[in-house]
Amino acid sequence: MAASPLPPPDPQFVLRGAQSAVHALHFCEGAQGQGRPLLLSGSLRGLVHIWSLQTRRVVATLDGHGGQCVTWLQTLPQGPQLLSQGRDLKLCVWDLAEGRNAVVDSVLLESVGFCRGSVLAGGLQRWMLAVPGRGSDEVQILEMPSKTSVCSLKPEAQARLGMPMCLQLWQADTSPRPLLLAGYEDGSVALWDVSSRKVCSRVACHTEPVMGLDFDSQEARGVSGSAEKALAVWSLDEQQALQEQLWEWCAERRRPKVLWRLGAQPAGTLRGAWSVVKLSRLCTWAGPGVQPPPHPPWSPVCWGCLALPRCGHPHTSSSGGPSGSGQVGSA
Repeated sequence: MAASPLPPPDPQFVLRGAQSAVHALHFCEGAQGQGRPLLLSGSLRGLVHIWSLQTRRVVATLDGHGGQCVTWLQTLPQGPQLLSQGRDLKLCVWDLAEGRNAVVDSVLLESVGFCRGSVLAGGLQRWMLAVPGRGSDEVQILEMPSKTSVCSLKPEAQARLGMPMCLQLWQADTSPRPLLLAGYEDGSVALWDVSSRKVCSRVACHTEPVMGLDFDSQEARGVSGSAEKALAVWSLDEQQALQEQLWEWCAERRRPKVLWRLGAQPAGTLRGAWSVVKLSRLCTWAGPGVQPPPHPPWSPVCWGCLALPRCGHPHTSSSGGPSGSGQVGSA
């Protein structure tokens, strides 16, 4: 007889005041946090809240998306700048230096989908941005901050991959050529060589759309999650060929329905974490075997997004939800 579901674990604290459902989260360092990480949250109403994890209060509110949902937040390594992507078809660049909270630039997007962008740091003043393109199956690569179009990556028509659902720009230590991993609507993950605009390899590891992926370039191993309630682990060999691993984790019916986001931690350790609709469980696992540890069957609760801080901080994760509550929990 199956054991009764256990209640979710108690969070270390709950941040209240977002006033609408939280759809994006991101940890960052900042002077406003007095040496401790800040937590950024993006809400359904288009606001970005900057939370101090010391005082557990909002220290600033950013309003740049005209009341439209914020779907992605990312800070730039070059300095105190923040990227926010919204359903208003706009990506805003915010200056957060010395307490400033101003939009200094913006990029008009051409896709109304939910695919989040991805950033690859270049020099001190240059970085690369990948966003969904004008075509339904297209990815646009821009050089920033000049907004110069590098290329558009569009699969061959006969491939029928569908829309890009998630993106990750990265660069191997042994090569200056930028690469892009893209999860598609048909359930496949493709590796693009941005310079040659060609697909290096592709692996069909899911039967439903890929909703999130992450890749550890040190271990040459990645993980993806899909709408069919499954996680797949894949690797990249020396010939840049993606290969699906035998290990796979599939959820029971009362477990995840949609996998929204996956995260990898540094130091050569592949870890996955996700926030899902109708699931209150945060799962982490580590290499090299990438075997999931046992977890109690926590009861279903609706979550919308999840973020992981860098290693060494006592707060392991923050998750937004339930939908419409405007609350952020830190576990």
